[in-house]
Amino acid sequence: MTEWYIPVTLLPGVGLLIMSTSNLMNSLSGELSMLIHEHDNAFHTIIEKKISQIHLLNKSLSSLYISSAAYVLAGLIGGLGTSQNMLVETGQFSLMILGTICVLIGLIWLTQFSYRAVTIKRAQFKLSIELKNKKPQNIEAKQ
Repeated sequence: MTEWYIPVTLLPGVGLLIMSTSNLMNSLSGELSMLIHEHDNAFHTIIEKKISQIHLLNKSLSSLYISSAAYVLAGLIGGLGTSQNMLVETGQFSLMILGTICVLIGLIWLTQFSYRAVTIKRAQFKLSIELKNKKPQNIEAKQ
């Protein structure tokens, strides 16, 4: 694989995945912080599920970071090594495979995150509606 630029060409795509996943993590952390400070024990289950979501995002980010490192190393090895050296080509190819597998694993975790996020958000909205509907009834009962 004498084309040293192929792994480097993949880096911007992985970088965008890292950036969007980091934004998801920041958004989820802010939402989690708000839930912890503003709500009572009724949201305990939702909070626990959102904490597990952060763990999924963290694993995904780690996988994407490893893939970036593998692509950079593959590009360096390909650029610095001689094209006739079988060891260089094998090392570069192995790093490309590692990088691609890590991207795939990261995308699988992001897909899991997406499916779970919808379920958690639905449960959060239902709980919020239930709690809002209970408050006016309690006020009317006191009067």
